Amino acid sequence: MHTGDIVELSIDSLELQGRGVARDAASGMVVFVERGLPGQRVKALTGTVKGRFAEAEAVAVLEPSPHQTTPACPHFGPCGGCTWQDLAYPEQLRWKSRLVQDSLARLGGETGKAAADLVAPCIASPLEYGYRNKMEFAFMPGDSRTPLHLGLRKRGSHEVLDVTACKLMHPEAMAVLEQVRAWTAQSGLPAWDEATRTGCWRFCTLRQADAGTDLPMQMFVQLITARHPEADLAVAELTRVLKARFLSVAAVVHHVRVSPVPLAQGEELRRHGGPLRLPMPLGDLVFHVSADGFFQTNTQGAVKLYETIREMACLTGTEKVLDLYCGSGGIALWLARHAAAVAGMDASAEAVRDAQKNATANKAVLGDVAPSFKAVNLRRGVEGAPFVPDVVVVDPPRGGMEPAVVDWLLKALPARIVAVSCNPATLARDLAKLGQAYAVTAVQPVDMFPHTPHVEVAVRLERLG
Repeated sequence: MHTGDIVELSIDSLELQGRGVARDAASGMVVFVERGLPGQRVKALTGTVKGRFAEAEAVAVLEPSPHQTTPACPHFGPCGGCTWQDLAYPEQLRWKSRLVQDSLARLGGETGKAAADLVAPCIASPLEYGYRNKMEFAFMPGDSRTPLHLGLRKRGSHEVLDVTACKLMHPEAMAVLEQVRAWTAQSGLPAWDEATRTGCWRFCTLRQADAGTDLPMQMFVQLITARHPEADLAVAELTRVLKARFLSVAAVVHHVRVSPVPLAQGEELRRHGGPLRLPMPLGDLVFHVSADGFFQTNTQGAVKLYETIREMACLTGTEKVLDLYCGSGGIALWLARHAAAVAGMDASAEAVRDAQKNATANKAVLGDVAPSFKAVNLRRGVEGAPFVPDVVVVDPPRGGMEPAVVDWLLKALPARIVAVSCNPATLARDLAKLGQAYAVTAVQPVDMFPHTPHVEVAVRLERLG
């Protein structure tokens, strides 16, 4: 098999990145196939060939999968977002559980192999569409007919697709995005060019309070520009336009990003037209989240996840709970009413400030338990915990737990750990390390991201002996 070959393949399974997996009959090589679904027979164009595996892209479906379905989004295919939208949702859930099983068995050592047998069926997201409360969109220069583009990255590319009808957010968000696209295109200011590192408009992030609650919809519009002499005046005028047209737009936030690294994260706050934080209801709690603050992007899915964590923690009301990588306090506050004491730690001082403010804002709901939060450099370990915990919840970024955190857990030896992860591979690695002192007793995948291969996983570990 060589790069550029056209081959016929039968797709047998899926892998963590969402690609189909096939075996080429002629060469015996494993082939990872973009746009391939289990049960399909496809004609595929071979790309990279390395050793015993190759990468390819399906260019024609010769035999459809019995689980194949018609995508709901008009952007499916070119858009790099929902790569599984043509796979029936029940089948998505089945594969997410299987991918968790495969990762634990392959990467988790003896602990992972035992845990793989405990993986439960994946809990479905309450909403298949319209579930996201936040999305990040990128600008890209256009041409003489289309001055700029604003949307999502195309599949396998840094180019931007003008998204007009994304099904993941409320239609109001799409209307706001269209207004931003039209106004910036006519502003005379260019989009940021990653090649030349020049231009003005870089990113537009939309965050909305869950429209499914009794509260009226509220939305933050975050505009991230380069350091440009006309950016401040342009954003001020766009703010006036948006707030005049959309009652839902509570604030327009202007950040400047100096770093050329293409991340939708501001570095300098230049203007804030509206309240500093957006109230985000979650169950009977309300979290007040800043433009750059962390909050689970699937609000109703977060309730499912947090309830799963609460059940895995097996709280009776007498335990002291420590929440590591606590972010803005979501898990800690959710557990507070079921424990004797709760504390959270995070490396981000801003996140810890948000968490403390959220604890204060929800005091009437939380009752006698007053969670405390502390900013700690977790790369150096867990220092200054206010108590010896009975239960520890860890919910690290995709890279997994810091080695110093794993070391601390093996020294502190809490009776129970609930490990939460959005990356089954790094979760398996961390479970293998903890296996010297803990046994896995439950594994529960939770779907927070329908139509993508991403999955959240909660694992309960009980101390041995």
